[in-house]
Amino acid sequence: MEKYVIIIVVTCIAVYVSLLIHRNMKAKKEGPVTGKTIQFKAKDGVNIKAHLYLTADKTKPFMLIFQQAGHSQQEYRNTATQLNKMGFNCLAIHQRSARNIKGSKIKSKKQEDSLRTLTYDETYVDLESALLYLKKAFPNFKTVVWGSSYAATLMFVLASNYPNEVDGIVAFSPDNYLVFNDKTILDYAEGVHCPIFVTAGKKESKACERLHEQIQSEKKYLYIPIENEEQDSLTTKKKNTSKNQYWKILTDFFESIVN
Repeated sequence: MEKYVIIIVVTCIAVYVSLLIHRNMKAKKEGPVTGKTIQFKAKDGVNIKAHLYLTADKTKPFMLIFQQAGHSQQEYRNTATQLNKMGFNCLAIHQRSARNIKGSKIKSKKQEDSLRTLTYDETYVDLESALLYLKKAFPNFKTVVWGSSYAATLMFVLASNYPNEVDGIVAFSPDNYLVFNDKTILDYAEGVHCPIFVTAGKKESKACERLHEQIQSEKKYLYIPIENEEQDSLTTKKKNTSKNQYWKILTDFFESIVN
């Protein structure tokens, strides 16, 4: 009898320990992913820093993420975690137009100055170089580009110049006033035919509605939330009333690309 009691106790302890380990592993798995820091050379020879967030399946589509002004590639850590869960590998780059470098550890004044040498339109070389690097490192996989503000505008230039490499666009509050090679985003939008998701706050809604009308893609989505006056791609990780709705709409949009 005593032998059976010991067996039962040991079994209960083993089950309890197993549950604790499973819970800790699950919590670790569901937390923000860290990402692997990498570097690649831009077309002008400068090293560009980026974070690579891979899923267990490296054959899944890639989300190429461009930071907004005043931030670093680290701003998308939580977003990358969610995108990984949705089946996307992610590469978030640090363009040289960054101001204030929020979330980025600058080791020297020289390094800080080197990150501020490009104007918004000149930063296109970083976006283009990131796409070319990704396609060389992970060929034959679908690539969706994601960004806000000036980066969202330059993504239309990128998709226009590389129609076979860009399979989708997620643009938060693209800047209609940025001019690249004497053309505006409206000019480039006419030549982009991949699936496109555009969103903005109420203050920017008229400009984005005009952009939406100009887009020739058969799969184009426009979302203007009622609650937000201004908009950027960090909305998807902030605690606000629109967050869940954003991810729901984005999920539907991603399915139109992957399927």
